[in-house]
Amino acid sequence: MNAEQLARILGPWSREGVIYEELAAAIRYVITDGRLQPDTRIPAERALAKYLGVSRNSVAAAYGMLRTEGYLHSRRGAGSYVSLPPRADTPRGITWAPDAAPAEIDFAMACLPAPEPLLTQTMVETAPELARHTDQPGYDLTGIPSLRKAIADRYTRGGLPTLPEEIMVTGGAQQAWTLLLRLLVSKGDRVLMESPVHPTVHNAIRHAGGRPVAVSVGVDGWDVDMIRTTLHRARPVLGYLMPDFHNPTGQVMPAQARRAIAVAAREAGTRLVVEDTVSELSAEPGRLPLPLTAHGNPSRIITVGSMSKVCWGGLRVGWIRTTAALIDRLARVRESLDAGNAIVQQYIAARVFESYDDLVVTRRRVLTEQRRTLINALRDRLPGWSFAEPTGGLVLWADIGRPESTRLSRAAAAHGVRIPAGPRFGIGGTLENYLRIPYVHPPETLIEGVRRLALADNDRSKPSRLDLHTV
Repeated sequence: MNAEQLARILGPWSREGVIYEELAAAIRYVITDGRLQPDTRIPAERALAKYLGVSRNSVAAAYGMLRTEGYLHSRRGAGSYVSLPPRADTPRGITWAPDAAPAEIDFAMACLPAPEPLLTQTMVETAPELARHTDQPGYDLTGIPSLRKAIADRYTRGGLPTLPEEIMVTGGAQQAWTLLLRLLVSKGDRVLMESPVHPTVHNAIRHAGGRPVAVSVGVDGWDVDMIRTTLHRARPVLGYLMPDFHNPTGQVMPAQARRAIAVAAREAGTRLVVEDTVSELSAEPGRLPLPLTAHGNPSRIITVGSMSKVCWGGLRVGWIRTTAALIDRLARVRESLDAGNAIVQQYIAARVFESYDDLVVTRRRVLTEQRRTLINALRDRLPGWSFAEPTGGLVLWADIGRPESTRLSRAAAAHGVRIPAGPRFGIGGTLENYLRIPYVHPPETLIEGVRRLALADNDRSKPSRLDLHTV
């Protein structure tokens, strides 16, 4: 990272205090909130001092303070790198215990309930068709023709001409990503990913033997200059991006950024995998930019999709959109991993696609109401929290104003709310300022969930009624 890039991330940091203390505080903040990733090399003292217009001694003192605190470490002859000190945990032996244990509200899962009666009716209508295929093995590697065609037709109508042979059906988007890693990544290869990111993306890279290279998605979205620099220097073989209603930030990548990243990836020789599982859940249909996939060859910019977010998580049907040649290679890899797709789910999914337009309209309407309910509840109960209002998707990314989301997550559990702390979506303990809150629940559940979060937020400072135990 050069001095200009760091200065842009820091923003207006100088006030009227001691310069080196304010600079250290600003750098510390962008490390803990995930905008500066662990192991990022920061500019040399002289270069940053010159760009910021301050003395080198001030920068040296700021860096020295951060090294002492554990936020920087030096490598002989190679400069200073971002790190994180061991995270302070809950005070030893003390856990807040409320008077009672209310019923659990699950803010960990961002999945809608099954669409009824549509799903049950579809299953009933599909049964006679399934009966005609019971003499067959019952699974396949690439998908039944009717489902591959339904998925391909939907992409074509959305502006991405697609043939059925350019679709591989999988057991969800996660399996699709795992298959692509298995085929395209060798042990030690660098793989670009966003931070924050859903933990399954990061875990899959690790399990495949890849080396994750993180780029931040912050309050202003994607830093295209930093992504371009990372692609140029790290030369990752593969990258994973979610440009439409990014999980968890809810950000939408602008059209200009999509074009620039596609060009930079092509120049770096990096294939991109684009997740579009929630792209249709927009509060303003027709307002999204052209898909990132449209800016490159489908063998170089691959799409991963799923029915889990629009329809139901229990219907484990996902897919990969790429070239027919790459799908043939994926099928050969898959043959060594599993027997393929269950035919029952595929026939149900193909029938659901016949009513998919109506289902999407219904989901958009429900989610718009629930999103507004959640926002109003947060502003009423937790006015100190800040967030950007998402224009689609399933989740809201809230800045709680201090690096204590792990403690708040534990306090919330005592009030019957299951919610993961911010670091679950980051690397090495960053993102302690944040919580991801899904709005997939009915309005009354969202209101009650926020009420309990507010109680948990207040409990952290309460000295009374403590449950003592040995940790």
